[in-house]
Amino acid sequence: DNGETHHYRINGVKPIEEFQDELLSAFIWAWSLKDYLKEIAKSNGFAAKGIEEIVNQEQCLQYLADVANKSKHGMLRDSRSGIYAELKPVILSVPQEAIGPIVFGAFDVTINVEDPNLVEYIAVVQSQKGQEIGNAQNIIADSVSVWEKKVSPMRSAPNKTMQPTHFPLRLPLRLPLRLRLRSKRPADGWRYAYN
Repeated sequence: DNGETHHYRINGVKPIEEFQDELLSAFIWAWSLKDYLKEIAKSNGFAAKGIEEIVNQEQCLQYLADVANKSKHGMLRDSRSGIYAELKPVILSVPQEAIGPIVFGAFDVTINVEDPNLVEYIAVVQSQKGQEIGNAQNIIADSVSVWEKKVSPMRSAPNKTMQPTHFPLRLPLRLPLRLRLRSKRPADGWRYAYN
């Protein structure tokens, strides 16, 4: 090691930091739906604890809660999942056929991406102990799907407790990023991990 620092730039795609920020915002947004849905339940005469019961039954919502709360608060004192789920650093996978000119400087390398449609951001949720749980984007999508399927402005007569299984919900909001629901990593391709 000669003490030199080399910088790598990738042009033509969203920076990893920006993608990860948007992804964490999506976790926070999807988790914050819980409070919104509690208010809907209360305003329709249902006990808001039914929303918490859904979270306790659905692992994807528990992982969502852990990642969102850690992102929001910087640490987790309590874990909804019991395993302190967290987002691993995002990896950018750029297959060779997506790469254009590569420019080498004295202390930097610039990689120009000519086909950003071939680029994949690999975002994985893991336990605090490092065990991979699943694709981060799939966890968000699965969580939103649970909210849509199990909760809605109640169409039946109010009860003391909510039975959240038969009322489809159409959420008026969209995730703040385009979810690419790929859980498989490309068989080949150039991987760049940003630390």
